[in-house]
This record gives sequence, structure tokens and C-alpha cells, in this order.
Amino acid sequence: MITCFKSTLVLILIWYISSVGFALFLQKYFNSVSSYNKNNRDVFSIICIAAFIQNLSCCFGTIIIYVTTILSNQINDDSSTNQPFVTYLASLKSSKRNQIFFIFGGSSHCIGIMIMNLMLTLSNIPCVHTIRALEPLLASILVYFIPMPIKDEHKTESSKIHKTEKWIGIFLMLFGTILATWKSGQCNLLSITILLGILNSFSMIIRNICIQHLTIKSKDIYIQIILFGISTLLSLILLLMSDFSYLLIQKYRILLLLIGLCSFIYNTTSIIVCSQVSLVTHSLITMLKRPILILASTIYFRSYISLMMIIGNLIIVIGILFYKTNSIFVLFMARMKLYLIIIIIIVSTIIIYDTIVIVPSLSYSNHRNSLHINNIKVTKDFPLFYYKPSSMNDNFGDKLSHILVQSILNYNLTVITNVNEKSFCEKPKLLAIGSIIHIACLHDVIWGSGLISASSFISHWKSISNLTIDIRAVRGPRTRNILMSKYNLTVPEIYGDPALLLPYYLTSFKKSTKPIIRRLLILHYIDVYKKSITSGINQIVTVHAFLPWNELLNLIVQSELVISTSLHGIILSEAFGVPARLLKSPLLDLFKFHDYYEGTNRTLRYATTIDKAIAMGGENPPKLNLTKLINAFPFDKFQN
Repeated sequence: MITCFKSTLVLILIWYISSVGFALFLQKYFNSVSSYNKNNRDVFSIICIAAFIQNLSCCFGTIIIYVTTILSNQINDDSSTNQPFVTYLASLKSSKRNQIFFIFGGSSHCIGIMIMNLMLTLSNIPCVHTIRALEPLLASILVYFIPMPIKDEHKTESSKIHKTEKWIGIFLMLFGTILATWKSGQCNLLSITILLGILNSFSMIIRNICIQHLTIKSKDIYIQIILFGISTLLSLILLLMSDFSYLLIQKYRILLLLIGLCSFIYNTTSIIVCSQVSLVTHSLITMLKRPILILASTIYFRSYISLMMIIGNLIIVIGILFYKTNSIFVLFMARMKLYLIIIIIIVSTIIIYDTIVIVPSLSYSNHRNSLHINNIKVTKDFPLFYYKPSSMNDNFGDKLSHILVQSILNYNLTVITNVNEKSFCEKPKLLAIGSIIHIACLHDVIWGSGLISASSFISHWKSISNLTIDIRAVRGPRTRNILMSKYNLTVPEIYGDPALLLPYYLTSFKKSTKPIIRRLLILHYIDVYKKSITSGINQIVTVHAFLPWNELLNLIVQSELVISTSLHGIILSEAFGVPARLLKSPLLDLFKFHDYYEGTNRTLRYATTIDKAIAMGGENPPKLNLTKLINAFPFDKFQN
């Protein structure tokens, strides 16, 4: 019994290590190949290639092990294993029950892999594997409705778990999942990812149910060969239905080889463990590896992880311990459960209160020493305006205004995005990041904004005699000159787009020392919808300006070179030290680009094609005194 326990632990350890390698290599592959355009038909091809490699490697790997075992037995004159696979196939013909389990098991395995790949292209490892914390709960539900084979070693298992402990464990796992994903800024397309996560969990649980039925009497490796063979056949059919020729598979052959190797090891060990433990236990063991995957991805990709994500996953782990308490934890948990519950409730209450009432995101950390910024206590609400296109998602450049000002103040300020409101000009407001000065009203405050073009005519200003607008800083000298010459306004000679200050506040984001994206193309949303940039984009990782700001920033800091038709694609890259080059869009006026570059003591040099942008490389870093810019922030407007 002890030997069996030790061998299972060794298998679990191998399973965990190979899972980490597999997840990291798979995410790196998707980051390198995927266009990250969620409406792009190429996503299907990408996930089909990965799924086929995963299934094929598992099938080949198990066949090699089987052949090696047969040869070894022949050398040792062991005739007891003479062609067991053929014998098993012959017996399988008369067992429709096992045939059904093989078909459902192999199909579920293939579907689960496809869904997991899709989740990783839409989101990221921390979000995906946190959502999959629901798997033990789903497994428990299925066990109630689907008859399961009970092995001798599992018959007394239920006596170790009290019903109250089960419910506490389920509550903690659910609560931890919600806390880790809700408003953490970590998950992209959260509702879709949750739905896919549930479907993925169901697929893998059904696969495990089939495995448990198939291995109730036998644990031979040819069961895996048949399962992986069916899954490989299905993934091949899906692959042939996709258009994958342009993806240059040869370019990523080493990465795909590593994905296949790790996939074989982790799937094989997972199935062996599944044949030795109960279904719910297998789901719980699977769940325990997820915090390890999240930590590994954070370290490997040098990526950001929010405090809520960390705390949520810790609560999930505690929930697992409550749900499935084995002999190692019984005494400790019996004494500590009440204290743990009290601690979790107190910490969670503080976090939720802080999240809802004080700051709506814990992912913004303030690092003020280098700019000598003093903390202030906000005693008066002063709204912020940032531009949001109607019936569209936030444009990341404009959304950064909200992120930055909120981080500076550490306060949940009021936000206005609708220009067409009748009361738009009735109350003063702050305008920061963006080419939005033409929207400003009489009593507004401008800090770092710019004009959209040299021909900008602000009609509602012309009707005002003795126009005075509170301008603290502007994006660049071209904006300043027009405001002074055309509107006779007083404008201080303080330049800079406020987005340049973001690294001092979003300290969780760091430029990667080992970039995984060689070249990243960021398209302005107009270029996306008008399809004005098409040449060469299939050979480069391409994103658009409507991606969530945190996901786009995460891609930027992991890139060697950023090419962008979006101004804030350039600004954000340069702010975090990533070389960037402007790709001229045929649809955009260059005024704001000249304004920004001249405001940072440089001359605009742009590329007209992607190839030229690559050849030119990044522009020289901006030269600007950011202390002047932050000191010009209107702190006085947020105090009585």
C-alpha cells in the first residue's frame, strides 16, 4: 500500500512538472503565431495545429512505450504478454459498452483540448486555470447523476469526508474563483472564457469517467493507445478542415515538438493517476496544480498578476483541503478550520470593500519615489472625461486616461464618456490622455491632452469672449502654438502625454528580459475596420486598439519591437522601454504624431510599410522631464 502511494506521488509530481512545461510552451506558441484578433478566422487553424500535435504525440508516445514493453518481454522470454493488444481488440468487438466508452472518451479528450486551446488564445494562463477551479464541483455533480465504478480502495473514501466539509470546500472554491476573476483586470472576455471553461471541464470529466469504466478491470497501456488514436483522428479531420498552410509550421517545429513531448507525458500520467483514484480526487489533484501553473506563467512571461488573483487562488486551495481531507491533513485541519474561515471572511470583506468603495482595481500599485509625488487625500469629486466610441469597446489609449488618473489619486473618481449628454458642459471635468481638446468646455481642466489636427476648429469656443480655460499641460508644442495663436489662450510650456507616467504606477508590468514576441503590430481601430493595412500582417503578431488595456500592455512588454499605427501603441511602448516605430496609416492625420514626438524633443520618422518599419527598428527614446508633467496635475481640483 505504501509502495503504491509513493508511486502515485511520483506520477503526480511528473504530471505537475510536465503540465507546467506544456502550458508555458503552448502559451508561447499562441503568443508567437496568433494574430490576437478575436474575429480572425486564423484562430481556428492555430488551435487545430496545436490540438493535432498534442494528440498525435500522445498516440505515438503510448505506441512506442507499448512496443518497447513487448520487445523487452520477448527478450526476457515472457510469453504472458504475447500480442495483448490484438487480443484486446478482438474482445472489444463483442463489447459494445467498451466501444461506447472509447468513442466518448476519445472524442471528449479531443474536444477538451480544442476548447482549452481556444481559451488560451482568447485569454491567458492565470485566468484560464483559475476558471477551471470549477472542475471538482462539476465532477461532484456528475457523480450524483452518472453511475461510477467503485474500486475496492475507494469504498471507504467517503467516510473520510464530512458533508459539512464538502459544502465549505465547494463554497470556498466558488468564492475563490469569483474573487480571482471578478474585476481583477486579469481576464479578457471573462463571460466567454467562463463558458468555455465549464465546457472544457465537462469534456475532461466525461473523458475521466470513460477511463474509470475502462480501467476497472484492466490498466494496460493499449487503452490509452485506443483513446489517443480516436482523439488524434478527430483532430486530424478538424485540421484538414482548416487553412493552416500559411502558418509556417516549420518555423515553430522546436516549440511544437516541446508541446508534443510535454503533452504526452502529462496526459499519460494524468490517465494513469485517474485509473488509480476516484473521479473527484483526480479533479482535486488537477486543481492543486493550477496555482503552480499560474505562478510559473507569471515568472516565465514576466507578466502581471493581480492581488485578487493571488488571494482568490489561495482560497481555492484552502477549499480543496476542506473538500478532500486525507490523513496527512486531518489533525491540522480539524484544529485550524474555524480560524481559517474567520481569516478568509475578514480578508475577503476588506478586499471587497476596498474594491467596491475605494479603488475598483487592486492591480494599480503606486511607485512615487522617483518623481517625489506626495500622497493627497481626495476630499472632492472631480469628474474625468475620456473618449469612448459609440457602440464600441474602450479604445485602449483613451481608457488609459481613466487608469492613470485613478492610480494617481488612489480614488474611485466619476467618469464621463458620452459627449452627447445635455449636461456635458454644465459641470467642470478633467481631460487628460487623448486628442480631445476640441471637446473641452469652458470650465474644464486640460492636463496633457492634444488637438486632433492642425485644422481643428472649436466652434463653441469662438462664441465666448475673453475665453479662459484651465490648461495645466499639453501633449506637445504644436497643440500649444495653435491654442495660443488661434484662441489667444495662456498655455504653459509643459509637454508630454500623461501615458508616459504609467510605468511609475503600473509597477506590476515590466519590460521582459526575454521577449517572446519578436515583432508586435498594433493597429488603430480605424485601420482595423477599414482594412487599410493588409500587406505583411500575416507574418507578424497583430493586435488592434480595442483589446483590453492590460492584455495589450502585457503583449507590449513581452515584445522586442512594436510597430503601430496607433499613437498610444507608440507612447505606451516607449514608456515601458520597448523600441517602437510608427507605421503611417493612410487614414490618419500625422499632426498628433508630430505633436507627441516634438513634445519629447524628437523629430517624427515613420515607416510606410511593415518591412521598412522592421528595417528602421525603434525610434530613439523620448527626452522629457516627467517631474514637470506630474507636478502640473490638478491635485487642487480634488480637494476642498
